[in-house]
Amino acid sequence: VYDSCFPEKESTYGKKYKHNVMFLCNHNSCRSQMADGWLRELRGSQSVGVASAGIVGGTAVKPGAITVMGEAGVDISGFSSDAVADFKPEDFDIVISCCGCGSKLDPADKLAWKQQRVFADWNLDDPPAIDPGDLSEYRRVRDEVKAKVQELLAECAERTVFDADAGGEPLLKLEAGDVEALTIYGEGDARRIVSGGGEKLLLWDAVSGGAPLREFEGAGYVLTVTCHRAGDGWHIVSGGNDN
Repeated sequence: VYDSCFPEKESTYGKKYKHNVMFLCNHNSCRSQMADGWLRELRGSQSVGVASAGIVGGTAVKPGAITVMGEAGVDISGFSSDAVADFKPEDFDIVISCCGCGSKLDPADKLAWKQQRVFADWNLDDPPAIDPGDLSEYRRVRDEVKAKVQELLAECAERTVFDADAGGEPLLKLEAGDVEALTIYGEGDARRIVSGGGEKLLLWDAVSGGAPLREFEGAGYVLTVTCHRAGDGWHIVSGGNDN
């Protein structure tokens, strides 16, 4: 998605990254370019590669998109507009349709794009089609794209897994995804695992092991964490925030 100003197109994605994200829209001229630019700007040290392309084909990056991204400190003026046919779906584990055009990937020659590990359709408004001429719609969509990219990067963040039965020793690292919500109850400086979700919840001590401590009514004062299903057991997942 870079032109001659950049040395290698593939330098922005590839096997050197743990995750590779493809942003798609009809012509790779606005929304997917914003998403591409935001991810490069926001990923920091995260190992997330990125590219963008047009399902119908490439055209040119919209001047309005270049302007409003520049206002936010993100330079996409050197980006080229490419066609999805120039890329291989197997090079990306996360595929995002930015424009509600996922159905255009249903034909057999494009269906593989929807069959990667993650496929999502953000269904963003099209600024060139609705902007009144003052770039206000470009700016609104720019900010929406930023928020969604931040959420995506949070989902890609590495999490540490602990065995609830063995105590707090980390077992392994895993990438976010295939996780389910769990709540924990704060009591003093301790954090205790809560299972359930109905009227009665079981309270478990995360430090001493998996023995239930007591039952209590309602969720009460709880914090949300995530857990990973491994065989018949649940593993606590920490990370992604300060809790």
